[in-house]
Amino acid sequence: MLFRKSKFFKKTATLRGSQDGINALAFSEEGKFLAAAGRGGAIIWDLATLSEVTTPSALIQSKTWDAARSFNTVEWMYFREQESTHILLLGSDAGEVILLGWVPERKAFRIIQRLPPEEAGDGVISMHVYEREPSQARAYFVVATYGGRVSVRRLTLTGCHILFSTTVDYELVAVRFYPRTRDVYLFAAAGGLIACLDKETGQTIFSGRLGPETMGSICVDSTGDRFVVGTARNFEMFNFKDVGYLQTFLCRKPIVPFPKDAAFTDDGLALVGGTDYGVAAVFDVNSGAMVQTLKYPEGGLVQTVAVYTSSDTHTIAIAGSTLNRPAEVILFQKSRPSNPLPPTNSYSKIVGPQSWWLSCLILIPLALIGCHTLASIVFPQVRIHHFALQSQVLMFKSD
Repeated sequence: MLFRKSKFFKKTATLRGSQDGINALAFSEEGKFLAAAGRGGAIIWDLATLSEVTTPSALIQSKTWDAARSFNTVEWMYFREQESTHILLLGSDAGEVILLGWVPERKAFRIIQRLPPEEAGDGVISMHVYEREPSQARAYFVVATYGGRVSVRRLTLTGCHILFSTTVDYELVAVRFYPRTRDVYLFAAAGGLIACLDKETGQTIFSGRLGPETMGSICVDSTGDRFVVGTARNFEMFNFKDVGYLQTFLCRKPIVPFPKDAAFTDDGLALVGGTDYGVAAVFDVNSGAMVQTLKYPEGGLVQTVAVYTSSDTHTIAIAGSTLNRPAEVILFQKSRPSNPLPPTNSYSKIVGPQSWWLSCLILIPLALIGCHTLASIVFPQVRIHHFALQSQVLMFKSD
């Protein structure tokens, strides 16, 4: 069993400073920073000291609500070969994408580029990064807006360039790269529509009503083989290759029909999802069972979650999403098992005592078939009668 009582997640820290509901949480590469973004602006914590990091004033919401300081999505990049540069991307309700870079000598983030919207006022609803730690000195990210515009951009340390931009005639809720090919998947808010666009041209590769009727959030596992859809009620897992349904992670009946975020641990063994009853839920991916709930002290809507996995620890961050109140971020941790079970697909690979019975069920019929084959060679004249007799025996056993 993956989760034992002694290995449950335990609360380790409370991060304060965020206000007015958090829409997005994200750990940086190597778990150095945690960023939170929402209607109240954006904030970054240094996880080594659990303290706020200095950020530009443009990220702080004004007394009169400003769409340019309200953020729906946040993503990280890390250029290890270029002086270990951490870059944070923020997508605003005004449609702007703000890029911030870490300045170690100042221990602060500064704005390195502001990408204006292609259409004024068309707010950013979703972003995704392909290879958060790019192997070369370039990275790719995709941006989707409320107006249905999807654009893929290439970022280098010298600038940002649009590879393609296209518009769809339905409401988007999320965009994600397929990790194995860099093609772009689009997820509609209603109707179950999922489409795939070519990474270079933006042309549609396929499109169909393949998902749940309501989709509100999408998370991808680290292998790129699976993704999970947060619906208004549960979390549903699909195969990325053919968008085939795999499994449902059941939650308690929601109080309000708001889709919640979910996130895999990097080993693919656990899934964490938000709820609207004051907790985040932890699921065993192999069995689909809810194995733990993580309490949020303020209760209410816990819509946003994030996970970081190091060599020896899983860390979960959960945040409140209720408007007009402080939104603390709570951290939980647990040690990684030294010999974790690999995630299985069709749920599941049988292990332990059951495997002995499975072996018997497989090997006994094979032995009988082997005896039949030998007998048919030595005694060909009784082959038909022997086969009929064996079939009756097998039918009797199956009954």
